[in-house]
Amino acid sequence: MERPTRSEMLSPRLQAVSLRDMKLVLAVQRRGAFRPVARDMAISASGLSHQVRKVEEALDCVLFDRSHHAVRPTAGGLKLLRQIARIVDEAEVLTTMAGSAFLPFGGALRVGANTTIAPYILPSLQRVFHQHYPGVTPHLSEGMTNGPFRRLEDGEIDVLISSLLPDYRDVETTSVLEEGFSLLIHRDIIVDAASIDIAAGDLAGTTLYVPEDMEVYGRPHYLALASAFGSGWQSAVPNITPIGRVSLESLAVIAAANRAAALVPHISIARLSTLPDLRILTPARTPLRTINISWRTNTHHLQDLRQMATLLTEDLLASSPAGINP
Repeated sequence: MERPTRSEMLSPRLQAVSLRDMKLVLAVQRRGAFRPVARDMAISASGLSHQVRKVEEALDCVLFDRSHHAVRPTAGGLKLLRQIARIVDEAEVLTTMAGSAFLPFGGALRVGANTTIAPYILPSLQRVFHQHYPGVTPHLSEGMTNGPFRRLEDGEIDVLISSLLPDYRDVETTSVLEEGFSLLIHRDIIVDAASIDIAAGDLAGTTLYVPEDMEVYGRPHYLALASAFGSGWQSAVPNITPIGRVSLESLAVIAAANRAAALVPHISIARLSTLPDLRILTPARTPLRTINISWRTNTHHLQDLRQMATLLTEDLLASSPAGINP
């Protein structure tokens, strides 16, 4: 009598479970909730709940306890979720090996960057790929801080470029650039010197806009002004105004329209200074921000990623304005 094959031993319901279904239940486990995952995946909360129940029915086990505010794995569900995570990891290995196994990064690399960084770093990254990895396709994306971080953790991107460090383990990070800040100031504002000391009150009476989504050493940079300018910075610059989570281009346009000033990373000034009615001033002292590139340590392309980071630093050094230290 012939023994049943492995596929014949699987129930029809279990055979109907896809890798996407498995990734969805893992995302629910990581986030501890359904709604954020549904929002990130662009599906309805009820649709996500249906997909999770499909997996639970196929496994004949309730994976999550939904009776509390936070969604938590059940005792039996936790064991199955660990196995599901192993299956998803192995599927990613198989994908890497198939077809483009001998190309760097398996032939493609998914890169995410913060919105305030992407316009100034991604052109250099694209140039690196064109010159050094001609057979590899970089898939580029950008978003506000939390989005790219979640996508790296969930395995939706391979690389994150950010001025913040991921706060979870199993991630390798290297710095590719360190820069100060410059002032874009409306031409109607009279300042005697080309280099000013904000803390001394040279901008007294002038609104100074800063973006809330800009980080300096892990803090919003309008808070980092305190350590850069000393204890009296708030009285010296009483009109410092966080402007929300906007792009640097929007920040500069707002400053120009309101005859104000904006504090922007130095790498952005060549582009932003082309906007009408703005000129560049160099503060005597500012915070510094470090731009990092991060990837998960379980990747099969560690050496390629480290080489890419080095090449990106070299390109930034060659193409960046003076005053930047990659």
